[in-house]
Amino acid sequence: MHLQRPELLARSFICTSMNSIISRWLQPEQDQLISTLRAHESTSNARYNLILSALPLTLTLPILYHTLYSTASTPAPLLACFLAITSLLASAYMMRYIPVTGTGAIRQPSTQRQPLFIASDGPIHLYLPYLNGAICALLAMAAWGFKGRTDVDDGFWLFLLLPPLILGIITVARRSMADIQSGIGELEGLKYEYKGA
Repeated sequence: MHLQRPELLARSFICTSMNSIISRWLQPEQDQLISTLRAHESTSNARYNLILSALPLTLTLPILYHTLYSTASTPAPLLACFLAITSLLASAYMMRYIPVTGTGAIRQPSTQRQPLFIASDGPIHLYLPYLNGAICALLAMAAWGFKGRTDVDDGFWLFLLLPPLILGIITVARRSMADIQSGIGELEGLKYEYKGA
């Protein structure tokens, strides 16, 4: 029974020494891997941010053209076009200026440009996604109502489905970006947790 206790102490000492050696050896590799992942995530987020901010702005052009040269006899199609343009502009704003944060991510200082007149935690950042979702739901119902009408151009209802489609794409992309940020934040947490052990 006496022999087991010194063996336990020796094994404990060897395991502690090995963990210390391994952590000193792996720490630079962990730091390099996490910084490489963070840099890759940052560049891909910037690329997606640019593309997904420009896409809604580009899609406003055909809707604006239709608004200017419409032959509709009622103001309802013009109001629907106005709502579609508003939704596309809101989607572009959400992608460009509302920051994406993961739940487990360590917040980095934002390098994104912010408009001077809007606080980063203001009501526009809080309520714009909900307002845009409501506009998109309204546009989807309007598209269904315009589908069979003869007093509007053929295919007009398809124009009204573009903003909900773009909002869906942007929502999925932002959620994906947040998941990646969260994963990298969890990796950093594991590294620091192991380092303290």
